[in-house]
Amino acid sequence: VSHQMLSFIKHRGRKFRIIIVNTFAGNIGDQGREIQLAADWWVNVKSSDKDDQLAARLTNEQKVHICIDMSGHTGGHKMGMISLRPAPISMSFLGYPATTGAEFIDYFLTDVVASPPEMASAYTEKFAYLPETFYPFNNLQGISERIPPRKELGITEKPKQFVFANFNRNLKIKPETFHLWCDLLRSRPSSTLWLRRFHKRVQENLLRAAEKKGVMNGTLVFAGRLPNRSDHLARHRQIDLYLDTPRFGGHSTLADVLWTGVPSIVLPEEGLASRIGSSMMLALNATPFVVRNMQDYSTVSLALAGHQKSNRLKNWHDRIHQGVRDEAGPFSTPRYVERFGRLMSLAWETFKARRYLVRNRDNVSDKVFSISLHH
Repeated sequence: VSHQMLSFIKHRGRKFRIIIVNTFAGNIGDQGREIQLAADWWVNVKSSDKDDQLAARLTNEQKVHICIDMSGHTGGHKMGMISLRPAPISMSFLGYPATTGAEFIDYFLTDVVASPPEMASAYTEKFAYLPETFYPFNNLQGISERIPPRKELGITEKPKQFVFANFNRNLKIKPETFHLWCDLLRSRPSSTLWLRRFHKRVQENLLRAAEKKGVMNGTLVFAGRLPNRSDHLARHRQIDLYLDTPRFGGHSTLADVLWTGVPSIVLPEEGLASRIGSSMMLALNATPFVVRNMQDYSTVSLALAGHQKSNRLKNWHDRIHQGVRDEAGPFSTPRYVERFGRLMSLAWETFKARRYLVRNRDNVSDKVFSISLHH
């Protein structure tokens, strides 16, 4: 979460004040320290801190208008604090890709692709829609100029080679997805599937499963961890086509892939966790990569793999690379900050209008309604 929000926080200007309640007990790292310096106010929450005391500090000292939760029900959360309503408006955003189920959180910050209106009945929060995509990009990332050759990355050089890749955690790789990937490898000669390095036992299990599907040894390659992030991003450029995982897709991992100009196949399913990739790809007008089912996933992937020597896939690499850097595009930090600020202002004006009606008219409900920013 901090990785994706760094660019936003550092370039927000003076449109709004940002107060950060840090619930992470460990080392916040270089990015965390950058965010801490950029914030208007920062407080570390210790396990001994009482929720009501923290809520009082936020309310009395900082005069908070909107409290945005980025933890949900993950470790170190402070849902108890938020339940005391330390601000007139509360929102859930980015860190928890599902409803919190909490009646005291008013809005879920999203977009219409990631969270279509028909999904609203599954949420206790009301949707607050940003246009195009709600997912912020870290536009401050540098990419090393040197692109390591495939051989250096452990990928055996082959004639007409094609590299599929997925760098998600292994828990996101379901058996049906892995079997489909194996079918792609068998159908596309001289292809490689590049995955992140897992625990040794996990890798052994994947290799055995691939062998049972008729995939030759050496076709699966595992990428080790690199100490320098810019070097890690540079090696992405050896990927021909990224294959996102359905059901629970890539989020910050996929954003990194797109930042390096690599297109991805995405399959949106019912839950938000599976739809963030389609939100990003459709914002980039990369409609051909958003598929409807597993059969389409296979068909489109093989068709694109067959266009390696044509300009079709290369053109998409160029379009994605330019699209994520377009200053007037959906991932422009100044544009995102401006829209985010307008949505917060809309939420605040809506709150004031609702409060006025409740206080001055009979039989007016205090119910929160969805809000949407269209441009």
